[in-house]
Amino acid sequence: LFPNQKFIKEFHITTDGKEATLAAVESINNDPSKWILFVDIKDAFINDELDTNDFTYTLIHEFGHVLTLNHNQIDAKNTEDISDDEYERLEEECKPNFFIQEGCTKTNSYINIYFGRFWKKIYEEFLNVQSAETDEAFFEASDAFYQKYQSHFTTDYAATNPGEDIAEAWTAFILKEKPKSTTIADQKTNFFYNFDEL
Repeated sequence: LFPNQKFIKEFHITTDGKEATLAAVESINNDPSKWILFVDIKDAFINDELDTNDFTYTLIHEFGHVLTLNHNQIDAKNTEDISDDEYERLEEECKPNFFIQEGCTKTNSYINIYFGRFWKKIYEEFLNVQSAETDEAFFEASDAFYQKYQSHFTTDYAATNPGEDIAEAWTAFILKEKPKSTTIADQKTNFFYNFDEL
């Protein structure tokens, strides 16, 4: 996809216990040209055999994050320890592009185009879910949001946020036949066919 660019610089074998997070990626020092791939050794195996189905699915999903959040796609900003006011200022500066925790998405980035096409109309409603004051209220609102827009998502996990949604759609694009229906979920899978390099 990106000649001479190897994004994964480190590979960490780790665990957070059985049946938690199988794999994850993280940029190194907020530099989206360099990534760490984490794999949970306990979740990668079932009865001493590699769980090829879940393992393959998860690695493709995690690569979806690298694909959509690397330095060709976003202008990175460290938003971890900044105030709400500073976050809002950066978000305002990014407009009309989509601003995410990792930084400002570039105009022609996959995730910025994807957000404009599939999330813009429902994003305020999604943000209202995120502002729930208790865990119980959050889970109830999240479930209601997913039920309302179920036809928009390839999996229930995709409804977590736009970043997880595009990674799940990417995974469906890689693993499944090209959808023929016109549901929004299938439009999301077909989104990647618009880019010759993919």
